[in-house]
Order: sequence, then structure tokens, then C-alpha cells
Amino acid sequence: MTKGKAESGCGKAAELYRVRHTNSGLYVGGYTLMNGGTGIVHTVELQLLDKKHGWTKQKELAEKIANLWIALTGDHGIEIEPTEG
Repeated sequence: MTKGKAESGCGKAAELYRVRHTNSGLYVGGYTLMNGGTGIVHTVELQLLDKKHGWTKQKELAEKIANLWIALTGDHGIEIEPTEG
């Protein structure tokens, strides 16, 4: 895996994205818990973090995170940006 890329299901590299809060310049991240028995991941807390600690996800998931942030906070100052690399 190269920086800014992840393997997709077909073996080709998929670009990764960050979700940025435009008013603060910080990035959406948080804590998750995985249920070991089912493999289901539950987001416990969303928060704004520096670029290094913000989540990097494939575009579809980054869009879902952005929509979740908007739904929870009512703050539309959010954008999805590709990672460098």
C-alpha cells in the first residue's frame, strides 16, 4: 500500500480522502470499537483532529462520514479532499 492509496477489491489502488471542517481547518476523526464476534465496527465518538490524526477513508465512506457530521451537528462547513501521494 502506498501513501494515499489503498487496495480495492479488484487489486487496483483506490484513492483515500479526508473529511475537513472548513471553519476550523481540522479533520474529522474519532474512536471506534469493533465487535470481535461479528466484525461490525461501531463509531463511538466523532471529533475534530489535526491532519495527522484525521481519518483517511475511501471516497464512499468519506462521503458517509461527512453526511453523518452534518446530520449530527447541522454544520455544513465540511468538505472531502483527496490525500496527497
